[in-house]
Amino acid sequence: MVKMKPPKVYVHKRVYESELSSKRLDRMMENIETGDLQLVDDASLEEAVKANRWVQLAGKRTGEIKRKFDPTIIFNTFRFLPQEELKGLAQKYPALSGYNFLGDGHWTFRDATRYLNGVCKSAYEIHSAWGCYHACDYCHVRDFLNIMLNLEEFVEHLDELVKRYSWQKLYKYDNQTDTICFEPEYGASELFVNYFANQDDKYLMLYTKSDNVDHLLNLAHNGHTIISWTVSCNTVAREIEKQTPTMEERVQAAVKCQKAGYTVRFRFSPIIPIKNWQAENREMIEKLFAKVKKERKRENGKTRKRDTPRFKAGASFKLRCRVKTTTHRKIRQFISTHECGSFLACFL
Repeated sequence: MVKMKPPKVYVHKRVYESELSSKRLDRMMENIETGDLQLVDDASLEEAVKANRWVQLAGKRTGEIKRKFDPTIIFNTFRFLPQEELKGLAQKYPALSGYNFLGDGHWTFRDATRYLNGVCKSAYEIHSAWGCYHACDYCHVRDFLNIMLNLEEFVEHLDELVKRYSWQKLYKYDNQTDTICFEPEYGASELFVNYFANQDDKYLMLYTKSDNVDHLLNLAHNGHTIISWTVSCNTVAREIEKQTPTMEERVQAAVKCQKAGYTVRFRFSPIIPIKNWQAENREMIEKLFAKVKKERKRENGKTRKRDTPRFKAGASFKLRCRVKTTTHRKIRQFISTHECGSFLACFL
C-alpha cells in the first residue's frame, strides 16, 4: 500500500460494528500518518462534508482546486438497505446524498447512450470507494477519499447483481478510484478476483494507473480477470498525472501481470495535446509493442497468435473523444496512419 499523509481521517462508527472491517482499518492505518483522526456518525460526517465544502466543489477538477496534500480519508461502510430507507436517510442528511457518503453506490449503471460517438457499451460497474490517491489534474474526484471497508459483505451481495443481469459478462472495478494503490492491506483485489474466478461466464476488469501489482501475481484468477491500465506519455504522467507511476513503470506492471496469466489491456484516455504529443505518444506505443506480448485467441479449439494488421491511411478507427476538435482529428489521423495503430485496435 502507498504511504499516505492526509490532513484528516474520519472513521465512521459503523466500521467498528464488523470485526473484519475493523481489522482492515487497522492494516491500512499502519501506512497512514495524520495529525487529525476523528470518529464520526452520520450527523457529524455531514458537518465535516459541509466544513470541507465537498458538495459545493462538485464539478471541479483536481487541477482547478490545486490539491497540495494527500486526500482527506473517510473510512466508511456500505449499507445494503431498501431504496426507501436510503431515500429517508438522504432527506435527513442531504449533504451525504452524493459520493457514497451514506454507504450507498456499491454498483451503478453506466448509460453509454449519454455519450456522443462513444464506443463503450452500457453496463453495471462495481465500486468500493470514491476518490483517489493520484492527483491527476483532469480528474473529477478531487481532494477526498471515501473508502468502504465491509468488503466481505459486499461480495455476499454480488450474486444479486450478476444473477439479476445475466446478460452482462464483464464488470469494471473501479473507475471512481484506484484501489490497487491500497493493496494488499485493503484486500479488495483478492476478494473480487476470487469471486469472478468461480463464475462460469462473468469477468472482472481491474482499472488502474498503479504499478503496485505484486499482490495479484499469485492469485488463482482462472483467466477471469482483465487488468486495464490507463497509460500516458512521459510528460503527461509527470506533469499532469501527479503521484502516478511513470509510463515505463505501468508497462512493466502489465508485463508482470501478463506473465502471471492475466489478460492485459490499455486505455488511452485522455489524450492530451501537449507539445510534441505525436513523438511522445509514438514512443509510448512502441514501448508497449516491445514489452507486452501479442495476445493469443482460440479458433476451432486451436490457439494461435492474434493477427495485428497495420492500419492504412483513412482506415475507420474510433477514439474515446467526446468533443470534436481540430486537435482530436489530428490525433485520429496520427493513430490511423502509423504502424502502431493496430495495437490500439487490439488493446483499447
